[in-house]
Amino acid sequence: MCVWICSASARCYEMATGQRAFDGNTTALIFDAILNRAVALPAKLNPDVPAKLEGIIRKALEKDRSRRYQTAADMLADLKAVPLASRGLPSRDRKGAVPRLRTLAAVVLLLLIAAAAAWFYVRWRESHHLTDKDTIVLADFTNTTGDSIFDDTLRRGLAAQLEQSPFLSLVSDSRIAQTLALMTQPKDARLTQKRAREVCQRTASAATIEGSISSRGGQYVLGLRAVNCRSGDLLAEEEVTATGKQQVLPALGEAATKIRRRLGESLASVRKYDVPPSDVTTSSLEALQAYSRGDRVQTVIHDDVAAIPLFGKAISLDANFAMAFAKLGTCYANEHQQGLRIARTGERTREAQHRFEIRDLRNGQPGGSP
Repeated sequence: MCVWICSASARCYEMATGQRAFDGNTTALIFDAILNRAVALPAKLNPDVPAKLEGIIRKALEKDRSRRYQTAADMLADLKAVPLASRGLPSRDRKGAVPRLRTLAAVVLLLLIAAAAAWFYVRWRESHHLTDKDTIVLADFTNTTGDSIFDDTLRRGLAAQLEQSPFLSLVSDSRIAQTLALMTQPKDARLTQKRAREVCQRTASAATIEGSISSRGGQYVLGLRAVNCRSGDLLAEEEVTATGKQQVLPALGEAATKIRRRLGESLASVRKYDVPPSDVTTSSLEALQAYSRGDRVQTVIHDDVAAIPLFGKAISLDANFAMAFAKLGTCYANEHQQGLRIARTGERTREAQHRFEIRDLRNGQPGGSP
């Protein structure tokens, strides 16, 4: 921003005085002038330059960074106060002067417009970007294709893509389930856009990402919208097209990559953490659907036994589905631990029962000998 301000002011200086602010026969001399030499006062070279405009140019070309304009908004406020229209601009050059003030007025007007645009752009970027401290709630996809294969599938695929990012933080399904319970909703209730936004507010999150898929002329159109869940403002939006059903997951990965950039993640971060969807999860929609349902049963309902066949189905459809193998292993481990707990409880119960029987026998209770 400071570079733009200095560049624009150097051009304005040249229009006002007829001389370059920084000149030299070589690049080295020009750089030396920029860094070390003060510019001649515009009014000394052209007395018709308004004092306020001269002050703006001088401030924008200051050597000391702390004394220069720090934002376009500051420069915009000062430019608005330049009284060019009230100074009776001459229609032709006077001998011995370099007025060019009509052109200068146009330059100042352009500076006003450019500074205003830059200021609003910066404000827009600040208000539409997230930070690494913000959390996001993923809504379920709106599926208007009539094909149920996309249900419970695309949200899980999108989550796997976004979870690669060290910048974005997703609210976990277990926390969403807890929040839904507090809302007197079923823990596994579908996250419609309205419901997702309420969960977003209750978890003090910054935004929801709402997905959609529709069919159009034999193609599939996927849309992603990031929405500020408090104000309802649209933060970012992406739309991609898949030429066939098998291209839906790669297209979803492309949309996820683009929306990460729009939400403020650096290009370097996106490039470093951007594994293709088929490598993160699976290239099979059927396998991903089975996995998604198993994950919901395990995470939300906490039923490992019911989740095991679903993860098993995902593996049977894609033998390289690493995430399904990991989840299946977790289910078996949990069941093993539960089995041990039951066994230990049974042993403790039998031991307690034996002690009561001994006590009863010693006290001459029925069922034993005195």
